[in-house]
Amino acid sequence: MTDPNDINSEPKEFKLKDLIANGSNLGKPKKDWKPVIGMTDFGSYEYHPYGDTEIEKEKSHYIDNSSLSSKPIAQAWDRGNRAYKVELKTLTERQKKIRSLIKITIKKLS
Repeated sequence: MTDPNDINSEPKEFKLKDLIANGSNLGKPKKDWKPVIGMTDFGSYEYHPYGDTEIEKEKSHYIDNSSLSSKPIAQAWDRGNRAYKVELKTLTERQKKIRSLIKITIKKLS
């Protein structure tokens, strides 16, 4: 995220060549992590299945296997929905002139 302290902030952009060059975070200490393509193991954590404290704690790993995507063209970040949305812009005078030349006629075929 562009602001790690704000869950609604826009996702950061990275160049593919840099992600490839960063390799993998597996086996590296957290302080050395870089943005990468593929899997990142965030380490083990303990939890109680079903919230039952009588059951012995289980250990598991939190693994992020994010997918790679590109920023949508002509879309802006919507903080409220935490997603990219189509950005509605007003038409330029040139675009208005071009659109005024387009005529669509719908006829029913018999």
